[in-house]
Amino acid sequence: MSYIWVPDENVEKCSECKIDFTFINRKHHCRFCGKIFCSTCLPFMQQLSWDDQEKKCCIQCNTTIITIKHYKTKNIILARF
Repeated sequence: MSYIWVPDENVEKCSECKIDFTFINRKHHCRFCGKIFCSTCLPFMQQLSWDDQEKKCCIQCNTTIITIKHYKTKNIILARF
């Protein structure tokens, strides 16, 4: 799966809740869609098909992954623009 990794310097607010990032409220990338979130909006961990370790996952990607796993299909392409 390919996605666009959003550069840290391009983002000032969480992609979900729009809270400002600060020294304390840090930026975290969803490992599935590449967008940047605060820790509150990146609460899930999911396993990538090519990696044994679970990775950070946003709410929307987590829902999509659960659906894919439920239907156990490999013909679904994750795309979010």
